[in-house]
Amino acid sequence: MAATETTRDTAADVRALLRSKRPKAWAQGYPVAVRDRVCAYVAERRVVGATVGMVAAELGLSRHSVSAWTEARHARGRLRPVEVVADPEPPTGVAPEAPVTLAPSLAVLISPQGYRVEGLDVNALAALLAVVG
Repeated sequence: MAATETTRDTAADVRALLRSKRPKAWAQGYPVAVRDRVCAYVAERRVVGATVGMVAAELGLSRHSVSAWTEARHARGRLRPVEVVADPEPPTGVAPEAPVTLAPSLAVLISPQGYRVEGLDVNALAALLAVVG
């Protein structure tokens, strides 16, 4: 397999994982790694038009569980504390630099995890977000 290829879970793979990691008591819940694999599978299926209900049925989970896990994954780390500060005053006698501007058709995305994506047009950025969430 090439370094750029990734393996994709099938519904059977995820169901087998869920069976193997089923908690002994429901209060314990599934491990985070298992929920993350389920969320990745859900994201792949949603890209091709599957509903949360359809994916839940494929995996043998309740629609509520699938919705809660995917919403919790997207909510994790969404907001970060920021500090707003005034622009520093330029030194006296020095001409300010011309502002750097991007082409209006290009967008810049900074993810909650701190990844920066730039140089993509809006359609390519939307396609990327559909894949990675």
